Amino acid sequence: MAGISVIHIICFLFCYDLVTIEFLSSSVYTLSRYIALLPVILYCISKIRVIWKSEWGIIFLLTGLACCIAVSAYVNKVQSFYLRAAVYYGALVIVIFLFPLVLGYMGKLEVLFKTLRAYLFSVLFINDLLMVVLPERFYNIDGRKIGTCFLGNKFSVAYIHLMFVFLIVMLENRKRVRQYKVIFCTIFMSLFCLYIECATVLITIWIFCLLYFMVPCIKRVLSKTPIFFNFFFIAAVFVVWFDRIIALPPVQYIIVNVLRRDVTLTGRSEVYSYIFSILHSHEWLGYGYGTSIFRDTTTWYGNAQNAFWDFVIRYGLVTMGVLVILLAVIVRRYCKISRGEQEIPTLWLGFIMLYLYLFMGIVEIVYEQRFLFYLAILNSLCVEWKCGKQSAHNRKAVCG
Repeated sequence: MAGISVIHIICFLFCYDLVTIEFLSSSVYTLSRYIALLPVILYCISKIRVIWKSEWGIIFLLTGLACCIAVSAYVNKVQSFYLRAAVYYGALVIVIFLFPLVLGYMGKLEVLFKTLRAYLFSVLFINDLLMVVLPERFYNIDGRKIGTCFLGNKFSVAYIHLMFVFLIVMLENRKRVRQYKVIFCTIFMSLFCLYIECATVLITIWIFCLLYFMVPCIKRVLSKTPIFFNFFFIAAVFVVWFDRIIALPPVQYIIVNVLRRDVTLTGRSEVYSYIFSILHSHEWLGYGYGTSIFRDTTTWYGNAQNAFWDFVIRYGLVTMGVLVILLAVIVRRYCKISRGEQEIPTLWLGFIMLYLYLFMGIVEIVYEQRFLFYLAILNSLCVEWKCGKQSAHNRKAVCG
């Protein structure tokens, strides 16, 4: 029981660092997150022997990713606050991968899922209640719907609701009930996204539903490494094709008449024109954590409005290269398992979330800690499945 209690506490501290509550943003809150991360780091260190021999490549890539983020901030001489934040973020990136990985080898990922589900239920209940009861303070201050909720802007709120949906479906073992939950959550999320006016996640939740109920032959096609990376790079080069794509009459009809947005997708056509000129001379290590180069250079956008290029502008092509290699290692691990087995629902759900983030990354900034969390979860699910299969094989060999 003591071991389980410790794991629950560490899981809670992990959740506290994973999900940021913007309303509490202050030096005290930041310090509390630094302090909360320390026990999780110590726990991972104490269990590193469990994963070191099998996962040294992942650990090496994670260390490289964290170092690149910190070095990018250092060489760009960002403010001391952002330098500290970059170091913390680098440490968080490592923990986001290592902690679920340890639990995967121990066969205790479900503990993390249940703890995170309870934590998200609590913060989302507060967020949604305040948003409805006190909209003038926690939703729509002076007509601004961005940056006014308990959990942050409308995008952060929608992404965290999406994570909650993922956990609800992931933790359901009964196939028929899981299907009903997918349908119910899709309808609920659609209504919620209409309420907060978040078209990106509204489309995303329907893609989630579509991918979940996709026929097996298409799932097998999507579960191939080259196919996945084709989508990954298409999402990146979308900024080059943007003007041509939105010029197509069917696309304009969907944007204007269905989504009720202006044809430039709220000025993104203007923003995309700045990306490569801003990147010039800072392509290798970017501008550093916390950069405001887009806001300083353009009109009012604070970022590139594309996940791939915003990541490159912040941390550089070197850091993106490390991320792509890490992504390739984990996706290849999943695809290798999916080739040799019938569909494994939990692994497919984890892989779906990566596809969803590729889609959202076309027009939003999503290659951050939540994307890394889903990548880490997919990796850990693969490890847990493999360890479970090996244990079953060993038990069979002993009994035989």
